[in-house]
Amino acid sequence: MFSSRLYKEDQLEISGIDLSSSLADSSKCDLYRPADLTAANTETGSIIGESDIIIICLPEEVAYKFLELYGSQIPKTALIIDTLSIKSAVSSVYVKNDLNALSLNPMFGPDLKMDDQNIIVIRFKESVLSQLFISYLEQWKLNIIYLTAEEHDKATSVIQAATHAAIIAFGATLKDSGIAISELLKIATPPFLTLGSLYARIASGSKNVYWNIQKENIYAAEARKVLIENLNKLDKSINDGSGEEFGKLLTPYTAEQNESLKQLADHFSAMFRKS
Repeated sequence: MFSSRLYKEDQLEISGIDLSSSLADSSKCDLYRPADLTAANTETGSIIGESDIIIICLPEEVAYKFLELYGSQIPKTALIIDTLSIKSAVSSVYVKNDLNALSLNPMFGPDLKMDDQNIIVIRFKESVLSQLFISYLEQWKLNIIYLTAEEHDKATSVIQAATHAAIIAFGATLKDSGIAISELLKIATPPFLTLGSLYARIASGSKNVYWNIQKENIYAAEARKVLIENLNKLDKSINDGSGEEFGKLLTPYTAEQNESLKQLADHFSAMFRKS
């Protein structure tokens, strides 16, 4: 996604390194080299040492091994960019080594259009290069949200960890129902289609990415705990015959929550409204 966009910028020469023997069809590079970024390689080190902007789009464990192996070869003037799902750990690397970096979290999949999508940006040591890259994000019509690493991980424990956990639990329940999914689809409601589609998207994606979101975010365990507690409250309210307790789970606490939930309800309706 990034290489194909940046390739269009005349002043940039794009080099790519990955395990694949050939460049992916969706990517654009002036130079591509297949290499294992968890192993020392002279040519890789040379490419890194000559780069002005280094974008790390790697799984968590590979990214940290790469930084360990090649961190000393990254020019002090270079801009480092990562797309890691969890920010607290990588932020400590940037701060400790006084590195110029942008830690990004695109809140959408690379197969979707960029226009009006949200992207979280965490800034470390601003420079001309970081300002340049942010200008690209603006040109691509992304909605940029600036957060600290801690703010990011707290927010994504709800936006990603709790959301994914609820969807995965629903999908597992769907599989365990004993009813063919194809039969359920014949009588599906919009909410069922929405949750089912979300589960299918997660199940067909990278399991390591979703695992890291749950395992590495220090706030995710608490988010899952609250999710489980609320499911237990729902179950108890029904078993106790308490419509009042059941209703509390559907009642906003504040005016802000009430207004935001109305917006979400309108958004849901718009997705299924026939044009």
